[in-house]
Amino acid sequence: MDIAGASKLFGLKAALSGVHLRAEAGAFVVLLGPSGSGKTTLLRCVAGLERLSGGTIWLDGRPVAGPGLHLPPQRRRLAMVFQDYALWPHMTALGNVMFPLRQLHVPAPEARRRAHEVL
Repeated sequence: MDIAGASKLFGLKAALSGVHLRAEAGAFVVLLGPSGSGKTTLLRCVAGLERLSGGTIWLDGRPVAGPGLHLPPQRRRLAMVFQDYALWPHMTALGNVMFPLRQLHVPAPEARRRAHEVL
């Protein structure tokens, strides 16, 4: 993942300003900072739940967010687990865990088995 100059404005308030980050595949990355510092906003931008106001995000070498570009969350091939339950409230916990596997065209029985394994 590469993030270059990411910014996010909510009205006149800058939640992100010029964020740069490179994380190699398989890396374990921790975002640490006080409440209101932009950690969740950055993750929401990476996931596609928020649109960047400026900058670019690449996943697996392909741009997913930037000037004139916003790939929707379901086309980004990643998953995010929220601190509180807010992803797809109409789905069960099992359905939420299976969703990214189904987006990758994993057959339903295999997706169900794998989801039960991690749950």
